[in-house]
Amino acid sequence: MGLTACASGTVQDTSRDRNPPQQTTEQARGPATQAAPARGPARATAPTRPQLRAADILGQTPADIDAQIGAPDLVRREGNGELRVYRNAACILHIFAYPNGGVSRATYLEARTGAGRLTGETRDDCVAKFGAS
Repeated sequence: MGLTACASGTVQDTSRDRNPPQQTTEQARGPATQAAPARGPARATAPTRPQLRAADILGQTPADIDAQIGAPDLVRREGNGELRVYRNAACILHIFAYPNGGVSRATYLEARTGAGRLTGETRDDCVAKFGAS
C-alpha cells in the first residue's frame, strides 16, 4: 500500500488493488442445486380392460354376451337352442345357447376363420379380439 502526504497534512491511500477480489467457488459455479425443468401435468392412462376369455362367455345369457361383445351378425334357432354368430376382422365366433333352468345360456363356442373354417387360434384368442374392440 502506498501512502502520500499533501500539504494539508492528510494521508491518502494511493495503492490500487492489483488483483481483483477472487470469487468463491460457490459464486463462480452458481447455486449448488438448480431446479429441474418443469414438466407438464402427468398424463392419465386409460385403464386397461381385462382380457375377455371363452370362460367369460360360457354360462352367460345372450343379453349378457351382447353387452360384452356387441350384437350378433346372425341368430339361428335350432330346436330349443340357438346359434349366435359374431364377426370381426380377425375371426368369427359361433356361440351356442340352450335353456338351462328355464334361462337360455351359452353352453359351447367355436372360433372360425373368415372363410368359416375352424381356426388354428384358440377360442380364447378369438374371444379376446372381440373384447378389445
